[in-house]
Amino acid sequence: MQPSILAVNGGSSSIRLALYESASQRLLLSGLIACDGTSPASIGVAAEQLISWLESKRTGSTIVAAGHRIVQGMTHTAPARITPQLLDGLRRVAPFDAEHMPLELALIDSIQRHYPQLPQFACFDTAFHRDLPQVARLLPIPRRYAAQGVRRYGFHGLSYSY
Repeated sequence: MQPSILAVNGGSSSIRLALYESASQRLLLSGLIACDGTSPASIGVAAEQLISWLESKRTGSTIVAAGHRIVQGMTHTAPARITPQLLDGLRRVAPFDAEHMPLELALIDSIQRHYPQLPQFACFDTAFHRDLPQVARLLPIPRRYAAQGVRRYGFHGLSYSY
């Protein structure tokens, strides 16, 4: 069995995934599942479909880690291993990204249920925007909010940098 890495991208209306061979980074399989991310039930069904599809297609490889694209990382500026503490923080900021975060969290939870020992990692779109010039971070924000720590974040940074 060859070690492989699962890459998961939960968008607002779809789940994209790819499985890569660890050593060569060769693409082993990829897929797309369209989903209606408007209800918790549909998000859960889509996440479970992803796992079923993955298990039906995956042969000759063992998944050693999963990586997730997370749109709203708030102050996270580097990839991080998903821990209960990180998940708690992501759940707290979910209202700031109601389009993506519920699906992303459901995918993390589903993979955790099916592969409880599998290490999962988050890569944050907000990391791409961490070095915005001061003027770009503050220009659209009233000064009274900026003084309280509010700043501008950008989204889809990983897609842009790719």
